[in-house]
Amino acid sequence: MARVLKYVEEHHLQITGDVRFSYIDGPWNREDPSEWYTEVQVPVAE
Repeated sequence: MARVLKYVEEHHLQITGDVRFSYIDGPWNREDPSEWYTEVQVPVAE
């Protein structure tokens, strides 16, 4: 999440709505936490 917010700030974008998390892989289908994957969706405008 910190990387996403840094990108938004560096590119002078404004968050226009709620941040959403989509959990693609996690403990329900991957034993190794290094294989867990979460997609972060941030609506932005210039």
